[in-house]
Amino acid sequence: MGLTQDQAADLIGVNRGTFKAWDRGRRPRDPELLQVISEAFETPIPVLWPTDENPIAAESLRALRDLQAAKAADQAAHGQTETVLESEAPKATVAADAWASEQPAEATPPPVTGTTPYGLHRQIEATFDGKNDVSPGTTPPARRGRRLLIPAVVSALAVAAAGTAIATAGGEDTPTRPATPIAQTGPTAAERERAAQQATLQQAKERGDYDQAISIAARLNDTAATTGLRQTAAGILARRARSAANRGDLPLATSRLDKAEKRYGQVPEIEVVRRRIEAIKNAREKRAADRKRAEKKRAAGRAKAAAAASRRARSQSTAPPSSSAAPAPPSPAPSTPQPSPTPSPTPAPSGGGSGGGSKSGGGSSSGGAVDPGLY
Repeated sequence: MGLTQDQAADLIGVNRGTFKAWDRGRRPRDPELLQVISEAFETPIPVLWPTDENPIAAESLRALRDLQAAKAADQAAHGQTETVLESEAPKATVAADAWASEQPAEATPPPVTGTTPYGLHRQIEATFDGKNDVSPGTTPPARRGRRLLIPAVVSALAVAAAGTAIATAGGEDTPTRPATPIAQTGPTAAERERAAQQATLQQAKERGDYDQAISIAARLNDTAATTGLRQTAAGILARRARSAANRGDLPLATSRLDKAEKRYGQVPEIEVVRRRIEAIKNAREKRAADRKRAEKKRAAGRAKAAAAASRRARSQSTAPPSSSAAPAPPSPAPSTPQPSPTPSPTPAPSGGGSGGGSKSGGGSSSGGAVDPGLY
């Protein structure tokens, strides 16, 4: 795992962009390539590319990758610093040698008291001590010394700064940013346990196991979650009890309410359903009382009618028989049709012999007029 991205990409045989995509979590499709990468980094494949089902491993891997990236950035910065200091160190050495060659032969070298700015100050003081006597017609040695010391002091300061920077950058015991151990970047055992319990709590809520969810929330000391879960579970049982009450099964509704109150405590939903059950009971009692009063009223009416019939029967049996029957009511006369008018008989003609008399007699017998010639 100590390889850089470029080295790892060259080792595997892919370009850097592809490797960076893999390093950000994208998993290669080729199984053989997966095995090669796992063997190159000496790390199992599930650790290199964890699945979504293991968020703790994914978080640890991201922390490890961040740490490696920071370490690589520090190493690159240290390398740049060392390169700059190595390029500036020869220049400072050449300037110091030039200053030493320009010094007069009779001048005593200044005492070396250190490489700090305070030591350089002491060197300058030692150089100027005893050099203030100037004879007529000569150049003051102090002025000449100042002209020589100005570039020398600058070069010495550059050398001192370069040495300090090199010592700081090259030292292994005082790095610019101390590397954090991998064990400290990932989650602790307590954090992993808490994350696992929270995941179990969410799964219990999704499948409706509120008893397990409440127990896990209590172990996590999450008072708000515990209270919310208790209210939710009690509300579910209260709704079931209300459905049973609406169906008319009041004992089942009451038992469900008692169970919810015993498990999850008192909640407003339970009180609402209890009032609903009491209202149903009162309505039932009122209807029963109304039916009882109506039945009593009907029974009293039947008894009264029976008593009246009995009194009428006794009065009829003790009354004397009547002498004449009651006249029957006249029946209506049937309607008779009017007779049609009969035509008057026509008179027979007079005259004739015996034959005519017989005919007349025949006519008399038939109801006609009497012939006067017969007498």
